[in-house]
Amino acid sequence: MTEETAGFDGLETFRQTYFEECAELLDATYGYLAALESGDADAETVHGLFRAVHSIKGGGGAFGLKRLVGFAHGLETLMDIVRDDRLALGPETLRLLLRAADMLADLVNGARTGQDLPVGAEDRLLRELAAAGDVQAEPAAPRETPRETPT
Repeated sequence: MTEETAGFDGLETFRQTYFEECAELLDATYGYLAALESGDADAETVHGLFRAVHSIKGGGGAFGLKRLVGFAHGLETLMDIVRDDRLALGPETLRLLLRAADMLADLVNGARTGQDLPVGAEDRLLRELAAAGDVQAEPAAPRETPRETPT
């Protein structure tokens, strides 16, 4: 085994470990979503969901999985808004989060197997995540009133 081959084997081992961790994180994601749906959730549940998605995104970035990272970022952004209590978790939002978790799982599986989803398969869902997160923003700073010059 050459140094070059050994490095590749090591990278492949890290990659396999990443996908094993993704499976665990996705299981946790579905568990958090089930708790949210049943009303048995608190702020730590919401934070746990955010952390799971964030971890999947971070590992994906390390392996250059841009598509997976982009989608996870959209989901993570919405979860951050929920986590900050700027968006309530009603039934519609929970359904959206469940669909997003399914898409994230599909993207992880595609990256793992090399059988990616069709290009753009996640685009509509990304738009829905962005629209759901488009909550009332902080009011803009008031414009300065021009000063009157003494006459």
